[in-house]
Amino acid sequence: MAHSQRRSDWRCCVGCPLGMDRSAKSLSITLGEAGLMPWPHHRKGDRRWPMDGYITVIGAEAQDAVFIRTDVVALLGAMAAQLRTVGDQRWLNTDEAEVLRGELVALSTLGLSDDDRQTVTHAIELVAFEIANRTGVAVAPPNADLKTAVTGPVFTFSIDGYVRVHLSPEKAAGWMEAIDVEGGEYEVIYDDSGLVYEPDVVGDRRVALVPTDRRDLDDLVRRLEAFGERTGLRMPEARPGFTQGAAEVLAAWEWDRRWPKRPRWLSRRIHGPGPKFGSA
Repeated sequence: MAHSQRRSDWRCCVGCPLGMDRSAKSLSITLGEAGLMPWPHHRKGDRRWPMDGYITVIGAEAQDAVFIRTDVVALLGAMAAQLRTVGDQRWLNTDEAEVLRGELVALSTLGLSDDDRQTVTHAIELVAFEIANRTGVAVAPPNADLKTAVTGPVFTFSIDGYVRVHLSPEKAAGWMEAIDVEGGEYEVIYDDSGLVYEPDVVGDRRVALVPTDRRDLDDLVRRLEAFGERTGLRMPEARPGFTQGAAEVLAAWEWDRRWPKRPRWLSRRIHGPGPKFGSA
């Protein structure tokens, strides 16, 4: 789709609630503008989450995060469904991301200091960017369990028994085709922690991967080991870091099987300079 078309299709205020006052609208950016360029910021700096006294809003594609004080979020009261001060880190589905965006816009209209309002505005921009790109948004309360964080590669298992490794959920979704998703060609999709993703066809026939509440690391390990046995690949021994090691093995295997390999300049343009993971 042409950029001019996409911009008009997505032209929308970040908060979207009807009747939003002018001060809230001034904090908005358009979803089309958010999705047409790489994320230009680095809001998180050297900070890590969870952080005591802060709720963290995380963007997968942007690889960035914004930290909002819990006492600021408390101003929302019962309206804070996604901006939770307790619980585990959660990756949100599309509807939940939209709710989060609305909560942030509502928060920005309250009696905040200039610094706090700027922080909330940064969070609005980050969520809008991820929604526009149809990529992941997460919220981490101060004492969140990070077991649901996306930390590494994604494995797509097709119904013909083949597995492919990708750098991230976004890279996996970009590689998948809508017709294959609709045809049920993918048996299961895991990240390296065993978190299950569901593929969905959205917007202009693009694929999005939606994290679920299901996790089965044992099944992921069994599938990778079985694939190694069928193909003669030597997978790592079962140990901490198995899935990362398996990703490196699979990436090297895919690299050896790439086509075309010549001319080299064409191979580099299509496949990159080398395997996706590690030095294998």
